[in-house]
Amino acid sequence: MEAVIITIGDELIYGHTIDTNSRFIALRLSGMGIRTRRIVSIGDTEEEILDALRDAWQRVQIIIVTGGLGITHDDITRSVISRFRADFPGTGLIESAIDNEIGSAQGILLRLEDKCLSVLPGVPFEMKTMFERGVEPLLRQIVPAFFIRHKFLRTASVRESDLYHMLDNLPRITGLGSLAFLPGPEGVSLRITVQSDSEIDARDKLHRAVELIRGKIGPHIFGEDDETLAQVVGAMLKQRGLKIAVAESCTGGLIASRLTDVPGSSDYFERGLVVYGNQSKSDLLGVPPSHIAGFGAVSPEVAVDMAVGIRNISGADVGLSTTGIAGPAGGSPGKPVGLVYIGLADRHGTEVHRQLFTRDRLTNKSRFAQGALDRVRKRLVFLDQPSARDGFDR
Repeated sequence: MEAVIITIGDELIYGHTIDTNSRFIALRLSGMGIRTRRIVSIGDTEEEILDALRDAWQRVQIIIVTGGLGITHDDITRSVISRFRADFPGTGLIESAIDNEIGSAQGILLRLEDKCLSVLPGVPFEMKTMFERGVEPLLRQIVPAFFIRHKFLRTASVRESDLYHMLDNLPRITGLGSLAFLPGPEGVSLRITVQSDSEIDARDKLHRAVELIRGKIGPHIFGEDDETLAQVVGAMLKQRGLKIAVAESCTGGLIASRLTDVPGSSDYFERGLVVYGNQSKSDLLGVPPSHIAGFGAVSPEVAVDMAVGIRNISGADVGLSTTGIAGPAGGSPGKPVGLVYIGLADRHGTEVHRQLFTRDRLTNKSRFAQGALDRVRKRLVFLDQPSARDGFDR
């Protein structure tokens, strides 16, 4: 079965409010095997709302509407539903209320043969409760058993085009499901989607699809679904009994923030220093002023000095550093905006990596931080290999 989600309110059209309702509803529908065919946002205009309802009624079996229910002058959805209901005289259209146990606006449910229209308030916590208690149980009764399952594989430090080629340029996983590439500021996510009339079969297909993809691009995958890179790196450090300390210049404390966002990070995060100015790099980390003068603060030499320095003063097992040019100013032909050097130091030696991004300042900072955490992940994976040798794999 298919659905259309309609969200109503001028605040959505003007961009004053972010539409989180449609995401919640689409996810819940997908879990029941219902495909969302389209999501429509409409302002508080009766004629446009009515046109959207009539169009959706012709296209799909299930319509979910949120917004425009209440007691204020701009809550017009009830009026529109009355006009819509008039389209079906003598057809057996059944109308009932959807209880709202935590708010004042009751929902509306219209049913006709295999079609169902649910109208809910736009307030997210009211809508979610009413959907879960009043709409979802009904849909589970009328929707044939069908299962759509998704799995997200998270990658970092690899381009979408490279992943595409590594996966043999195939947008679909033969015989199992479909694969979508979802690039974002911090990496590319791969969404695997499988369908079946059996939940066991759907799970089996999903497992086989994940294994197939991991077999091709495994080293680039850091986690699944909602896992963050900071969570994964933190778990790896904790499992190995290691502590990390961070010296940040261009990332301004963002790496330390991400690591400490994870509950229990005190088990492996020792300290973080923001050494933004050149003097602080020398005073706090012992970076030789001659290196800064000779190579520049944004250089592989200074990145290594910073990583070694933070490891020495903290006693941590791993020292991590970043120095770069976030922009929009400060770049040069030899050192453009978006350039970052990531330094690592541990008992095996030192490593430095150069990365170059081409976005705005905040996006660059975010990618710098993600790239640095991914270097720690890859370093720990490398050391786990039986063939791992002293020193870093360059």
